[in-house]
Amino acid sequence: MTGLKIFRLAPFCLLLLAGSVFAEHNDTSEADIINYEKVLGITIKNTGGRVFNAYKGKSCVVKMHLARDGSLLGFSTENGAPDLCNKLSDVMHSIKKLPAPPSDEIYDIFKDARLPFKP
Repeated sequence: MTGLKIFRLAPFCLLLLAGSVFAEHNDTSEADIINYEKVLGITIKNTGGRVFNAYKGKSCVVKMHLARDGSLLGFSTENGAPDLCNKLSDVMHSIKKLPAPPSDEIYDIFKDARLPFKP
């Protein structure tokens, strides 16, 4: 009888193992997403330089349209402190190209993305 119980548990164990393999893949791509979002934020902050020092504690959302090579095709600012959003808009106008997304999957996520920006 014990041998039969093991056969009943085998498919369940295989299912658990398969789930953990997919979970590991999702963690990696989530890390890639977070890293690329950080790269974009740092690039914008570096482009603005000290301009953003006066806006600590404030936030603004920038909606970006990117080409696969990182070229900035368009943007708008929304949902944030108006003074920061205006300054962010000025800085974004000076950016022609951002770092290219590291993969097609990351590009698909960020080609039309809303990026929360906090100096």
